[in-house]
Amino acid sequence: MPRNLSETATKLSHRPAEDSIALLDCTLGDALRRSAERFGQRRAIAWAAGDTIDALTYQQTLDAAQHIAFWLLEQASPGERISVWSRNTVEWALLELGCALAGMVVAAWNPGWRDPECEHGCELAGPSVILAGQDTRGEPLLERARQIAG
Repeated sequence: MPRNLSETATKLSHRPAEDSIALLDCTLGDALRRSAERFGQRRAIAWAAGDTIDALTYQQTLDAAQHIAFWLLEQASPGERISVWSRNTVEWALLELGCALAGMVVAAWNPGWRDPECEHGCELAGPSVILAGQDTRGEPLLERARQIAG
């Protein structure tokens, strides 16, 4: 039993890494390709769509992410940053996978950010592309993104 608060904090703040499962030695894009090859028709992503649940299989997810990756490669180069300013949606998840396949870096922006915070995000990340969806209230962010990007 620890003798003082310092010993207690040290014991509670440290947890050894889990090493019983080998880490994958591949990129996120590679992992998606492997999963599509191995589990092509299994459900990969599911989300609520009103009163129903919509889903994409691994193959459909890969196809959509590749489509996005090809579009991204027309807009920017591998290694560049892509800012995504939107609430959580299936499109956001597919965009992140598309960036992985295209070798681009996702710089996520909080959909609750005000314009000065986005301007600071632009300064920090230096994105080649800003993709805007809707904020958490469902309001479109595209016009604000255009003004911020200048």
